[in-house]
Amino acid sequence: MLTSYIYDVNIGSMTPAAARSRRPRAAYHHGNLRPALIAAGLELLEAEGVGALTLRAVARRAGVSHAAPYNHFADQQALLAAVALEGFEQLGASIGAAAAEVTAPRDRLRALARGYLAFTAKHPELYRLMFGDALRDRAAHPDLVAADDAIAGAAREATGACLALSARRPVATEMASAAGWALVHGLASLLIDEQIQLPSGRLPDSAFQEEVSDLFLDALIPEDALAPEAVQAGRNER
Repeated sequence: MLTSYIYDVNIGSMTPAAARSRRPRAAYHHGNLRPALIAAGLELLEAEGVGALTLRAVARRAGVSHAAPYNHFADQQALLAAVALEGFEQLGASIGAAAAEVTAPRDRLRALARGYLAFTAKHPELYRLMFGDALRDRAAHPDLVAADDAIAGAAREATGACLALSARRPVATEMASAAGWALVHGLASLLIDEQIQLPSGRLPDSAFQEEVSDLFLDALIPEDALAPEAVQAGRNER
């Protein structure tokens, strides 16, 4: 009989359906499925790029059903926003750790740039998602906007502290911050796309990145425009 044939086949090399249903699955529940999906999304993003980041692909990588992500993300855009938010949090941690090592304003601004560039070098695809056009409506994700604003706020604060030390014609903090953002963001984008080719054959390594950042700092706030105590404080930290 057909039922006997199916049973005989299943007890051989195949696993009976009843046994498969009893097989333990990954212990994702409502408390840890969302972070597991975001972690899977980060892995998938860095491995295959933003085009591969779909709800179905993330579910497959996390080892859950294709329907499971919809309990946490309304659509693909919500998933992209959640992964991008994780990126902004990691970027904030990177620049915060770099800036915590120094206190002199010029060195602090330099450290922020160093932390920013270090993050982009380590997570190029995540950086592209955070600042690219895959996210169509950022305003629909307030947490993402707030995280982005926090990064910009840290840069504005550090820039303002530098400008306060200058004895020369004051530059508006917003304008100086925009110039700094254009430099660092542009440099990061050129580096991850391998668009910088130095005539000397030198690689655009971390030392090169710091030299470029110093050029901006020297143009914005030349060291000879600082109060003597500020200059000495910066030298003591190097």
